[in-house]
Amino acid sequence: MTPDRDLRPAGWGTDQPVAGQTVAGQPVTPRPPPVALRRYRNRWFLVLGIVLLVAGLAASTLAIIGMVSDLALADEDIVAGGTVAALDGPETEAVSFTAESDGPFTVWLDNENMETLTREDVVAATQCEAQLSNGDTARFQGNRQGNNVTVGSRSTVGYFDAVEGDVEVSCRQVEFGRPGRYGRLRHERDYIVARGEPSTPFAGVGLLTGGIIALVLAIFSIITWGRGKVRPISGEG
Repeated sequence: MTPDRDLRPAGWGTDQPVAGQTVAGQPVTPRPPPVALRRYRNRWFLVLGIVLLVAGLAASTLAIIGMVSDLALADEDIVAGGTVAALDGPETEAVSFTAESDGPFTVWLDNENMETLTREDVVAATQCEAQLSNGDTARFQGNRQGNNVTVGSRSTVGYFDAVEGDVEVSCRQVEFGRPGRYGRLRHERDYIVARGEPSTPFAGVGLLTGGIIALVLAIFSIITWGRGKVRPISGEG
């Protein structure tokens, strides 16, 4: 017969002294008879754990997919591409495109094969200028953007709000950081201009955080169900 893991005896063996018996002249108090114990589990903890597990996995998956989609750079959004002039190097040719309507455009720097520290220095030292159709000039630099976004082999330098019409963009490396690191700024780099403004996926981060919390609670609930409570069988009911 296979023993029940949730059913186990408790108490003393069958060699019990009887009332009035003495040992070495001393009265012996009878010990209580053995009691069988059973583990009782609340099924609602299991149900809650499964619900939280499913919800947590769904929320985490949707959050990751959403953040990747928000940060993805579509080829059809790229309107121009050019070269960043090197520090102390000659000017490079400006790129031009036509903005079909008012709206933001972002400059993305190609950071392929760059180490993290080099990328950060190069992005921070990249200064761009956009000549707008209404005569205004937008100037921005990588170290002044609120949030630097890196997707694959591209990092944002900054964005500008264009007006409908022709736009001309030029970029170059300027002195930034310690002089000992200027060597990494004396190289020309490729960049592109794309429609839209990079967004920080706050909603996705919040959804991912909620999903992780749900998964933690699911594990706790399932563990609580598995442990249950051990009670005497005589107390069943």
